[in-house]
Amino acid sequence: MTGRTLTAIFVLTAIFFAVSCSYKPRSSGADNEIVVVISFEDRRFVEPLIDSIFGRVIYTPEAERFFDIVYVTPEQFEEYKVRTNIVIAALFSVVDTTADVLVRNILPENQVEMIRRGEQNIFAKRDFLARNQVFAVLAANSDKELAKAVQIKGRWLFDQFDSGFLERQAKHMYKRMEQKELADELWQKYKWKMRIQHDYVMIKEQPQRNFIWFGRSFPYRWLSVQWVDHPVTKAVDSQIAADMIHDYPSVYYKTVNFTHYYEKIEETTFKGRKAWRAEGLWEHKKDIKGGPYVSYIFYDERTDRIYHINYLIHHPSGKKMLSLRQMDIMIRTFATDPA
Repeated sequence: MTGRTLTAIFVLTAIFFAVSCSYKPRSSGADNEIVVVISFEDRRFVEPLIDSIFGRVIYTPEAERFFDIVYVTPEQFEEYKVRTNIVIAALFSVVDTTADVLVRNILPENQVEMIRRGEQNIFAKRDFLARNQVFAVLAANSDKELAKAVQIKGRWLFDQFDSGFLERQAKHMYKRMEQKELADELWQKYKWKMRIQHDYVMIKEQPQRNFIWFGRSFPYRWLSVQWVDHPVTKAVDSQIAADMIHDYPSVYYKTVNFTHYYEKIEETTFKGRKAWRAEGLWEHKKDIKGGPYVSYIFYDERTDRIYHINYLIHHPSGKKMLSLRQMDIMIRTFATDPA
């Protein structure tokens, strides 16, 4: 046997015992890192497809990716098998051995047959070799076949890893104390609530303007909620959303502008509601300060209000993506029901 074949057999044996065992280790590695296991021969065909799935960025103003991608060979799989996020990718038409062997032995025979017939090429599973792990397989007979599958199911696959990231981060964020008394106070006063991390403080509270502003430092983060009671127009369209976003900083923050650099306003959902999401850059009117911002605007039928939830970050010396995503987790605990 060749060394490569022996490595493949060793890896597959490790997989068998890991999957068969009732106890699974806790996954390790960075929450925002995806390890892609792929043969050298396949990589040049598949890497552009991986980038199309996981290459989403936000400008802070530097482009920061939602996920960092690390490529390893199948021979290195044993070293990385309990990482938090793993993708195994293989093309059956490209002559190699280990990646194809991994796929054929990881998946049940019926799923391997589905790949051979071109019926399904993308699979994902939680807690496969480790707890809190997201594990996926991308395989096809050819790069064109896999490209077609990615076009159809790429967003779904991104969401599997994204939801896993958000769940893990939420557990981490609220592992320490949270401000439950403040959340209860907000509910009693304004009939909405949010799970607020322990280190945020109230910067400004203006009940007459329906405006609440929280913040924390290191890195500096602002989070605010503003709402319109009983709006005449309840159907928020793109123009209404754009006007509300562009007017917001000068009306409520005073010292801040939202710029048009890298601005993006798109329709989305916010906890089941139709919503508009904006992202872009902000700048201070006097000081040399700035960074990314994100806004959500939506109508809530329960309270008969249009809400605008905004957050922004100032962290010139470091990465901002993790802070942005943690703030997104926090605002998605926003609720207008008592449960």
